[in-house]
Amino acid sequence: MHTNFYLAGLQLYIYNISTLVLKDLSDLSRKFGDNVLKATTIFEKLITDKKEIEGLPYLTLSLAAEKAISKGHENATAKYGPWIITLDEPCFLSVIKHAKNRKLRKEIYCAYRTRASSGELDNTPIIDQILKLRLEKAKLLGFNNYAEVSMASKMATLDQAQELLEKLRNACWDIANTDVQDLKDFCKRQGALEADDFNSWDFMFWSERLRESKYEIYEDNLRAYFPLPRVLDGLFELVNKLFGIHVEAADGSMPVWHKDVRVFSVKEGS
Repeated sequence: MHTNFYLAGLQLYIYNISTLVLKDLSDLSRKFGDNVLKATTIFEKLITDKKEIEGLPYLTLSLAAEKAISKGHENATAKYGPWIITLDEPCFLSVIKHAKNRKLRKEIYCAYRTRASSGELDNTPIIDQILKLRLEKAKLLGFNNYAEVSMASKMATLDQAQELLEKLRNACWDIANTDVQDLKDFCKRQGALEADDFNSWDFMFWSERLRESKYEIYEDNLRAYFPLPRVLDGLFELVNKLFGIHVEAADGSMPVWHKDVRVFSVKEGS
């Protein structure tokens, strides 16, 4: 506990030494997260042609249609559209894994990976400032760099962590290359044009197709076996076994901000 307080810079506050560094770090970290969140929510792609979203699961289309309705497209439906694609994690992953439209996959992938990297929300200067302040904090705490600060509260040393990463890299490298080649070969057997131009926005899509081909496992089919009530029952049973707490539905016991919000009561005992 004392180590954690020390690494957090408590003694700097006590002795009023460079507390501005800690405040600036906190402010910059919050600003970084805010920019990423804003960049995520700002992005919207309206699609009216069903061919462009071929392959997307019905649930994704439903959410995209609901988003379109919220933006003024009152007649939007999952079947006929229009649809609004966003960078929210569920929508992003669904597009990358299931959209047959490679151009759409590329657009969504690049938009997601470059969030908050330009314009008013550009995090590049913030990253530079955070790196400089982290180094300054490390020096004030008596460390050579921020990596040493991070490792000080852990069981391993920085050298041990780097050694482990190198061992993992050596153990996985050939296997990973084999997996990638298998994926490219499968893609080529399907007659896909991207087989000779495989890129980051292709891996998850073709990994899903290969898995479906090998094991006949489809996400939409699996979903029927995991309805929300059953998943919640399983989760609450697990936390009861692990922590001895009992979770009960308490809908209507307090106001909520959306009709889909559920309320649960957590109690001690079995």
